[in-house]
Amino acid sequence: MQRRGEVGLTLMEVVITLSILAILASITLPNVGQYLPRAKTDAYLGDQRNLQTAISAYYLQNGAYPTYSGDTGSPTGALNSYIDMALLVSGRFMVSRPRSSNSDNGGSGTYGWYIDAQGRVQSVPTFTAGVYP
Repeated sequence: MQRRGEVGLTLMEVVITLSILAILASITLPNVGQYLPRAKTDAYLGDQRNLQTAISAYYLQNGAYPTYSGDTGSPTGALNSYIDMALLVSGRFMVSRPRSSNSDNGGSGTYGWYIDAQGRVQSVPTFTAGVYP
């Protein structure tokens, strides 16, 4: 059979190519899917460690914790209070607030970050595996 200047793929070539792509996708997608919950957990723990480091540095420099005081907008330094993210960023203790906290006062977003009675960073609600913004 002689071709007359036609350019393109035959139906058989397209079917074989799509079959190969489908086989490769069926091999890789289940493997990728199992890592997503672990990645979200690692991201949450990374945010927690970064916040702990930032509030510890702030405490060493200022003698109080960078906590949000409600409507007044001034830091109180009290324990069991939300972290003032804007204060940490403006004081260059952090480059930017974590993705898990969509608010400058740490009290809204996926997690509300606060400093507990022992000076440790905690979240409200407590972490749920696989849940991260």
